[in-house]
Amino acid sequence: MQKENSNPSPEVHQYVGPYRLEKTLGKGQTGLVKLGVHCVTGKKVAIKIINREKLSDSVLMKVRL
Repeated sequence: MQKENSNPSPEVHQYVGPYRLEKTLGKGQTGLVKLGVHCVTGKKVAIKIINREKLSDSVLMKVRL
């Protein structure tokens, strides 16, 4: 009987500038907040990711996304 490989596949991370996105910290009406870790310093920050489709045209013009 052959043993199955129990090792999970390596994680694929997304990046925003010098930050690696990790777990989701929270969700809201317009997007979500992810944990970001600076690739060089290791500093942890919260990064808000906004779903443009959920914002009105007037808000988009104000923030210039």
